[in-house]
Amino acid sequence: GFGIYLYVAYRFIFPRKWLKVYTENKILQKEQNFKFDNEGIHAHSENGAGMVAWKDLLKWKEGKETLLIYPASNLFYIIPKSIFRNDDELFSIKELLVQNLGNQKS
Repeated sequence: GFGIYLYVAYRFIFPRKWLKVYTENKILQKEQNFKFDNEGIHAHSENGAGMVAWKDLLKWKEGKETLLIYPASNLFYIIPKSIFRNDDELFSIKELLVQNLGNQKS
């Protein structure tokens, strides 16, 4: 029962909701540039710029196509792996994540 509900929710309901949020929020659709360094994660877009310090982040996870970086247990930044120029650059970012946030958590 409950396992089937979770499967249906994660497979069909949540992706539709996330797509709706994305299509309704024009800010999310604009190009954003990220820089990772020893201070934290810097983001820049035509709407503005900001920085999140490592101390303000909770954890991170790696998916097949994305890195998820959590400032809270129910909120995360989605970083597509496709933004990295090559595997070495991705590896360097993951090293920064491990150094500052520890190993990925589930």
